[in-house]
Amino acid sequence: MLGGGKSVSVLFGVGIVSAILGGAAGALYASRPIAPIPAPPPPPGPMLSPSDIALRSFASVVMVTIDDARGRPLGSGSGFVVDKDVVVTNFHVLKGGSGGSVRLVGDRESCKVAGVLASDAAVDLALLSVPHLEAAPLALGDSAGTVIGDKIFVVSNPQDLEGTFSEGIVSGKRKLENVRLLQITAPISSGSSGGPVLDGRARVVGVATSSLRSGQNLNFAITGDYIADLLRARGDVQELAKVTRPAAERPIQTARAGGFLQHLGRWFRWPLTR
Repeated sequence: MLGGGKSVSVLFGVGIVSAILGGAAGALYASRPIAPIPAPPPPPGPMLSPSDIALRSFASVVMVTIDDARGRPLGSGSGFVVDKDVVVTNFHVLKGGSGGSVRLVGDRESCKVAGVLASDAAVDLALLSVPHLEAAPLALGDSAGTVIGDKIFVVSNPQDLEGTFSEGIVSGKRKLENVRLLQITAPISSGSSGGPVLDGRARVVGVATSSLRSGQNLNFAITGDYIADLLRARGDVQELAKVTRPAAERPIQTARAGGFLQHLGRWFRWPLTR
């Protein structure tokens, strides 16, 4: 009986100690520092009215004028500021040029183009170095998140009518030789090449580039995500003439680039004033 009583006492003591230790462990677990839950990303800003979008974008959109080796005007197009002293436009706007200048919409003074910081003929985009250009850059939007039916706006200089503002929607998302395009209903014409395609928050989702040869209001823009790629790839300033030599004088292009340009030449008309 005595031995049995000792066993019961021991077991009872072990149970009390276990309960105390378990309670202490539970208290420590409950009082442990809890990692804060990351705050959700801030919601995008409110949609802007068309007049607000025009007001914001006009201060960053330029007319691009390209000259030949003798300084004579060769053609013109559109472009816009994406960083300090950096303007993006279509590569085909620069074709055959040896020099050029840009002028902000509504300004009288022009700024000389120092050269090309980066270019990609395969996606028809180029970054121009324009020192002393005083203008705020346009923000880049989410072109991948743009869906059919989204409202868009284009600011450009068609037929030398600078500061033309047009409205439309994304009517399709296409691929041509694996290059992503937005099909848009906002009208573009000769001289619109290089103009920004903006979403409802005045962010760039594309770059106006061309219209279909046959059909009504079938316009296309290179998606804006390619601009970020060019910004990351920019290097030293290169002379315009060395970048934009005629195709016969340039090194052989990759099949991807060559095929893309051939398709564009066959299916699209370049909206470039000559």
